[in-house]
Amino acid sequence: MQETFVTETFIAAPVEKLFDFRLNPDNIALVAPAGVKIIEVTKPSIVTASARYTIQVNFYGFAQHWEISFEQVDRPQGLPPRRASIVGRAHAGPLSNWRHRQELEERGSGTVIRDIVHYTVPGSWWFVPVLTVMRTVVRRVFTELQLKTKEYLEKTEKA
Repeated sequence: MQETFVTETFIAAPVEKLFDFRLNPDNIALVAPAGVKIIEVTKPSIVTASARYTIQVNFYGFAQHWEISFEQVDRPQGLPPRRASIVGRAHAGPLSNWRHRQELEERGSGTVIRDIVHYTVPGSWWFVPVLTVMRTVVRRVFTELQLKTKEYLEKTEKA
């Protein structure tokens, strides 16, 4: 079954700073939600559309290998309110049919970030409990990712 989760947060930082932060896979370790420990990130030296990266992660006690590619990378441009987006797709990991769109839009003294996550939960006789757990995990992970990104960038913006 195809699921979608959307969350949005205002971050008091320029759109370019948020875009560059979110585009760099190394920064995942700085804002990883509780229960998610980044062990290693392997990425190309220049991140562009079609670039792939891998993450070795301990996800709530389970060692996992995630492989993700950037499908779309649209840098901030144009007249205010400037917009940007990053779209990634998983090729390996707990949800291999997973797509994450990050939309950024200048608003006042900062940027609104909207994370849109599409994923498929495998179905069988255990479908309902798995779907319930996956919805909870996806909601928690992406909400916390936004809040930790906000906290980190706003702290560094003041420094």
